[in-house]
Amino acid sequence: MCCFAGVALPQIQVLCPLWLIFYVVGLDWKRWDKLIRKHTFRVFIVFCTCLAFQEIASFWWYAAGDFNMATTQLKISSLATSLAAIALFMTIPASFKMKASTSPFVGLGNASFGIYLCHILVLAVVGKLVGLLAMPPEVLTFALWALTLIGSYLFVSTLGRLLPKQIRALIGI
Repeated sequence: MCCFAGVALPQIQVLCPLWLIFYVVGLDWKRWDKLIRKHTFRVFIVFCTCLAFQEIASFWWYAAGDFNMATTQLKISSLATSLAAIALFMTIPASFKMKASTSPFVGLGNASFGIYLCHILVLAVVGKLVGLLAMPPEVLTFALWALTLIGSYLFVSTLGRLLPKQIRALIGI
């Protein structure tokens, strides 16, 4: 709403009001699980609808000339898509989850808080490096995403090996 009014909210990232919703959902995990357990197809439809809405909103913002709003996760459509994805993953049978627990994505998930803490710094560096190359916006966006994820993961993994256990526990990696 503030974007439509032309009001800049420079501290919105610091306050993280949308991310508190993920925390609350995590606290109430068992109740959510009971609500959606037998509704996998409905949850899938909700996820697809949210994803389509998020893409439409992002392309609209991009066409309107606001790249930051097009790519931010602070849009309501992004929040809804993320919550729908969480709900969809919650409906996956436990037997499949056990098989997936040996996936390389487990390490990525374990490093996710550290990635969250450092990804803005890594994005700034990657943005400068990728900015030196001429590429279409779609390729640039994917390159920024992929290189930021990989760079953040490598940074967190390196810190995990180099820092003492007490310091890693203190900063949550």
